[in-house]
Amino acid sequence: MAKRTNKPARSKIKIHKHVSAITVIFVIITVTICAHVVPRLIDNIRKDRAVSIFDSLKLDDQKYTQEFSNIDGENNRFDFSSGGPYFRTYIRGADVDETVAELKKAVAGTDFKIFKTYDNSSFVYKSSKNELLQISVSSMTYQDDFYNKFYMGVLTDNITTSMNAGPSNVSIHVYLEGDND
Repeated sequence: MAKRTNKPARSKIKIHKHVSAITVIFVIITVTICAHVVPRLIDNIRKDRAVSIFDSLKLDDQKYTQEFSNIDGENNRFDFSSGGPYFRTYIRGADVDETVAELKKAVAGTDFKIFKTYDNSSFVYKSSKNELLQISVSSMTYQDDFYNKFYMGVLTDNITTSMNAGPSNVSIHVYLEGDND
């Protein structure tokens, strides 16, 4: 008796192998796309939220000259699970007290409420979404005087420049998860 080959069974096995291979390739491509696209989307959503917080302060760009910004992805890639911070620094042509008063008014028009006060010129505000807004203002003139003497090896005990002297250096940090408690 001649052996009969079971062709329908072999063709089903080949079909199952091809379908399995295509499925594995599809899963690998999907996972790769998700691994690269999803974090970037989340980063963009976080970036947009941080920018909207900065924009909510409505700082007059005629008064506040932006010196540095660390929001966009080219300066610093944020892991999508991190809390930031996103920050901007500004120079304001006014003394520290005047700048602090303006910034307090700017924050009063937002969802942020005072959370911590470190001194007369450094504050942390918290939103109802658990976001933190940290604002620090310092005298550029005083800092220049202090660091010039420090780096020259001169004692910094006898600095005569007022800590309120303008222009002011403004640093604003945004933490989206409130992880800087």
